[in-house]
Order: sequence, then C-alpha cells, then structure tokens
Amino acid sequence: MASSYGRILDNYPDAQVLGLTATPFRLDGRGLGDVFGELVIAATAAELCRSGVLHDPRVYAGKSPDLRRVRISMGDYALGELSRRTNTQELNADLVQTWLEKSPGRRTVAFAVDIQHSQAIAAAFQAAGVPAEHLDGGMSRQEREGILARLRDGRTLVVSNCMVLTEGWDLPALETAIVARPTASLNLHLQMIGRIMRACPDKDGAIVLDHSGNHHVHGRVTRRIEYSLDSTRRVGESDPLRLRRCKACQLLFDPEEPCCPECGWTPEPPARERPPVHGTGRLVVFDDSDFAYRAEFWRLIEAQRMAAGFKPGWSAYRFKERFGEWPVVADGELVNPDRASLEEKRGVYMAFVRQAEEKGFKPGWAAYRYREVSGCWPRGFVDEVRREALSERFARLVQA
Repeated sequence: MASSYGRILDNYPDAQVLGLTATPFRLDGRGLGDVFGELVIAATAAELCRSGVLHDPRVYAGKSPDLRRVRISMGDYALGELSRRTNTQELNADLVQTWLEKSPGRRTVAFAVDIQHSQAIAAAFQAAGVPAEHLDGGMSRQEREGILARLRDGRTLVVSNCMVLTEGWDLPALETAIVARPTASLNLHLQMIGRIMRACPDKDGAIVLDHSGNHHVHGRVTRRIEYSLDSTRRVGESDPLRLRRCKACQLLFDPEEPCCPECGWTPEPPARERPPVHGTGRLVVFDDSDFAYRAEFWRLIEAQRMAAGFKPGWSAYRFKERFGEWPVVADGELVNPDRASLEEKRGVYMAFVRQAEEKGFKPGWAAYRYREVSGCWPRGFVDEVRREALSERFARLVQA
C-alpha cells in the first residue's frame, strides 16, 4: 500500500474508511482486501454508458510493438526498454496518419511511455500542421494550466503527456484518446480511456486509437469485470473480452448474439490471414473473432510471460481461457492451421515432437496432436524433423 495513504490512516486509527474509485484494485491487478472489508459496486461502466452519463468509446486497434523480453517491474513494463520499442519515427508518423483518417479536428489526449516519447509525438503532429503540445510533470503549474486551457478552447487539438493526465483531470469535451503507451496494468488501461468517456452537451461520442495492443489483452472498458477484494488474484485476468464487429455497420456487439442487433448482419467465418509480426499498419475496428486478433494477443501475453519469468505453458493456458482452444505455435509464433505454409506446418510438428520428448510421451503422440489441429496427418517432413530432434537430443547428452 502507498505510504502516503498509510500515514493518513495511521493518524486516524478509529476512523471508518470509505474508498471511492472507478478502478477498485492495484496497478498489478490485485484486490484491496488488506485495506477494505467490503466492496460495493455502485454502477458498472456499461450501465453508466446506457444511462448517458458516459460515452461508450468506439475503439480502433492495430498492430502493436513487439514487447517480448521487455521485463515487468511493479506491475507494469519497465519504461526504458518499453520506450525503445515504441518511440520510433515510423510509429509516431503512424499515430498522426491514423488520427487524420479516424479523428481529424477532435480534441485529443495522447498517452506516451516517457517524456521523450511524448515530445516526439507532439513534434510529429506539429510537423503535419496539427496544433499539438507536450505536457509533463516537470513544467510549472502555470505552464500546464495554459496548455490545458488551449486544449479546452480548441486552440490546441492534441496534448501528449506521460502519466500526468491519466487520473485527477477532467475535460468532458475531450473526444479522442491516442494510446501509444503499452501497459500490463488493467488499472492504467481503464484510467487512460476513462479521460474521454464523460458525456457533455454537443459531444457526439468518443474514439480510442489504440497503437499499444492494450485492448488485445485488457478488452474494452465496458466489458464486465468481476471485481474482488482478494489480493491473491488479478482482477479481470480470466474474464472474457466478449466482442465482435459488425462488418456492415461497424457496431461492436456480444458474440453470443446471432446477428447484429442494429442492422441484422449475420457473422460469417472470419477471413484468416497471418499478420506481419512487426511494423505499423492501418488501424481497424477492434475485433477479437479473427486470427489477426488472436496472433496479436498471443504476442502480448508471451511478452507478459517472459517479463514475469513464467514457464511457456502459462501463455497457452491464458490463450485457452480467452478463446476456448489451445494455441498452435511454431517458432514462438501463433500459426493459422487453415492457411499454414509448409515451413509453418513443419514448425508445428517439430514443436509437438519436442513437447512429446519433454513429457516422456511416445513419438506417435506428436503425429496425433498434429492431426487434431490440422485435420490431416503430417507428411513430407516427418523423417527430417525426427532426425533434427534426434540430433538435438544427442547434442544435449554430449553437453551434459
């Protein structure tokens, strides 16, 4: 618990304590049972959107930085390495181009990894002729208030910041959030997007441009989350994302619905294509029903696993919790069995052969598992893979 809060409570040992928050859990997702004895949910985000108090944001999510081997410290990614992965000229230019396509002229807040990243984002917008400013905690109060006043009256359209405007700041007329800061924290994810959700006169909605991959892991802010005071579990980790995109009217709706409740569009089997592992791309309406989303999710949970030092099976179980089926992986990348290349098929079979050896299964187990995921027996590379696996085993014995 933060020492600043602890000192206040220590000075009033007999006081009754009431905590008020939109995110009743710590940055690492753990509950607050060591501080509070009862949890009361006054309203969910979805209920507040239905009542008109908040706007349900329209979310566009695209390719995210490769975060594998970026370590996690105190519940979130280590900033130094995270900044190197995100603060590139290519990615910053992509932020500007996407904003010009999806949200031109709207008052916008951008969330960056660190001060240098925030300054680079503001500079990229300025170079494109968009009124933009950078704001950080090292500025005087007068400077910060001046920047926010210009955003409020429309003289500035984009304000980029790092961990200054995530909480304790309210501008209901704000319409767009650019999320360029990846986070492993559901708490921070909700706080950032919450800045644009407040309803006010003459505001027709809210837009999120997610360049961080956060929605692939944490979902939309209106999804149902089972809050808890239990400090031994992470809030929201196993709660389903429950999201599908209407191809006709772009409405996001519950995948259990047989058709779009707005226009009647009926979902078809999604087109399955393997997305590039690196690079930028045009953002699309967030949708967790196709292979591109699943591949993005796999990379992000692998990054979390590596940062936390968990065994490889952790990511597979997280994937199965979210999608109801085990991932098919070759050389660390998710593979679409329906459209796998011969080299990818070989990699999948090799992964099963190695898994059989590690677990002490018979050699034929790998072929049966391959048939389960692909619908046919492995052929064309079986002998080659077995020879390679035998060579690996021999090499390990020699080293031992």
